Amino acid sequence: MTADNTDKLNHAIEGWLQERQELIVLYCSVCGVHQQIVESPTKIQRLKTFCQILVDYCSAGHFEVFPELIKHAANRGEESSTTANSLLSKIQDTTDISLDFNDRYETEELPPEVLEPLSRHLSKLGEALELRFHYEDQLVEYLHVPPSSAVA
Repeated sequence: MTADNTDKLNHAIEGWLQERQELIVLYCSVCGVHQQIVESPTKIQRLKTFCQILVDYCSAGHFEVFPELIKHAANRGEESSTTANSLLSKIQDTTDISLDFNDRYETEELPPEVLEPLSRHLSKLGEALELRFHYEDQLVEYLHVPPSSAVA
């Protein structure tokens, strides 16, 4: 991997991790207001903002960061590619949960019957995000170290 490609990847990862931090803060914020969300347009907007950041974060991983990491893995051999693909499969499962959440709550209208299971859905999403962050960290840690310093 050339120095320019490494710099590009470092920049992509840095921006993506900053977006992750914003996602975590918004997640905590939405979890804290889910009981009163029906009563407040501001709180509904917070939920919709969270949904947008959630999709942006997932998209940045899948379309900006992961492809660069996969290129890096391909340069390091078959074992790296196999590990990367295994982790990406696990991450995809969490993406599906995230997109399902977004499809349900990032809509024009959020009547009470749609909001009723929000607490349960937030809990399921929180578990999925925790797993996702774990797998993403493994992917970055495993693939983003220089080949000469990779642990066997």
